[in-house]
Amino acid sequence: MAETIEITDLLNPVLTEMQRAALQATAAQPVNFSQIAVLEAARAQTGLSDFGPPEFRDRLDIWLKAIDEDAEASSVTRASLFQMCCPVCRDNACGSRISSRSTRRRATSPLTGRSSFWPGSAADPGTTQSC
Repeated sequence: MAETIEITDLLNPVLTEMQRAALQATAAQPVNFSQIAVLEAARAQTGLSDFGPPEFRDRLDIWLKAIDEDAEASSVTRASLFQMCCPVCRDNACGSRISSRSTRRRATSPLTGRSSFWPGSAADPGTTQSC
């Protein structure tokens, strides 16, 4: 017979002090999920200015809108997802440069439309981090 698991605080979670502090800190700094805000953050973190073909921006907008419309996402989740946007932009820019220099077949990311390999990763040893 299957073991029953009971989650007693599912509707009203009991948070640790650290979890409460994280929620409070991230709530104090709301995240802007506009394409402009994300690309500015990516530029500041990477020094890149060209993030690849315009089609990437269309897919980025769809992703950002879905995140922004999620009313159930906590401030910690929103902050974490915003931080994930910069590597996506960087990888699209690097993927554009790498795929223009390489004829090797790659797996394609549904968001970026580009290689899902990270530059310099073990999965793609012929690339470098600097793209």
